Amino acid sequence: MNKLFSHVVILIAAAFSLTSCLSDNDESETTYYTDTAISSFSLGTLNITYHTTASDGVTDSTYKSTFSASSYAFDIDQQKGTIANEDSLPVGTDAAHCLATINTVNSGTVLLVLTSSTGADSLAYYSSSDSIDFTSPVRLRVYNMEGSAYRNYIVTVNVHKQKENQFSWQEGTFDISSLVQHEDGVIGKTNKYRYAIIGSRLMRSPIAGGTWTEEKLDEDSSLLPTKDVNFIVAPMASDTTLYNIFLIGSRDGKVMRWSKVEDDDDASQVWTYYDDDEYVKKTLPYLANMKAVLYGDSIIATGGDFSAVYTSPDWGLTWNKSSLFALPTAFGNTPGAFEMAVDKNNILYIKRDDASTGWYGRLSQLGWSDEQRVFTKAKAWRRIKE
Repeated sequence: MNKLFSHVVILIAAAFSLTSCLSDNDESETTYYTDTAISSFSLGTLNITYHTTASDGVTDSTYKSTFSASSYAFDIDQQKGTIANEDSLPVGTDAAHCLATINTVNSGTVLLVLTSSTGADSLAYYSSSDSIDFTSPVRLRVYNMEGSAYRNYIVTVNVHKQKENQFSWQEGTFDISSLVQHEDGVIGKTNKYRYAIIGSRLMRSPIAGGTWTEEKLDEDSSLLPTKDVNFIVAPMASDTTLYNIFLIGSRDGKVMRWSKVEDDDDASQVWTYYDDDEYVKKTLPYLANMKAVLYGDSIIATGGDFSAVYTSPDWGLTWNKSSLFALPTAFGNTPGAFEMAVDKNNILYIKRDDASTGWYGRLSQLGWSDEQRVFTKAKAWRRIKE
């Protein structure tokens, strides 16, 4: 190590000697710990730059502000010697000028391990009042009280590079048929069962085939959809053995909606009919050739003349027009058959049946990595803003 490292060791040793002398004078006994570690890490108030777009949709401006980053938890892996925040800091955060609070076990001394342009390492004392540049991972070293041993850590401060709720359509050529369920008579399926509307009855059968069992409905089967039937299913976040199922379609020019919860151990739960009464103000209008898909945690539906795309954040109970997913002008407003689907990478596709090309896009946060995704979960990330 260089001279600075030598000075650090000398100072630690000097502090040890001074404490020993004081111990002799007052005849008290001092305990020196040979182990230490970083016990907690947090950031304070940080600078942030916000980008805004004017009402014309073109003019861009920026303004600076501050926010408290103390609520963003940093996980410490003592075995790997890593410290990082799973919840990424917001876009525009100034990671180059951060005040950090670092606590240690047994009064350990924290040093910054700095690397020069020539690749040589040097050490500098950490101070909670000195700004640290976290635009790249920073190495820390914590010495025990005796200065005889140390632990190394690498601190990574994650900052989002992309804003939430950004979506844009792109035109391209793709095969959407592989993403759309095509099975005679079957409207949808879960891991264990397949569902079909046979005659005027909603039926269920084991996924591998077998006897069809009529489902229980809380209203008359005459309210089952007969056209544009969409079947949406997703496991519950709290218990993946339970599945939310949503059935939506039309009958006689009216939207019909049903839902139920399927249990791996008992699939006989009753289906609930959603009736539009005077208390429901945000309804989904009838849309010819309607298609509906689950995207993130919201259901997206469109059809008719394609002048509007609707989203439901509450599993089909209420609906809102969404400007975020508004279809491109080039898609056209002529009613007609089309397909809409989502792939495993959270890319949303839409394509007219007779078109050689279609449109696709992905909501920004649905493309983030697993580590980044925790940020959006903490902020109800999949909830689509209107």
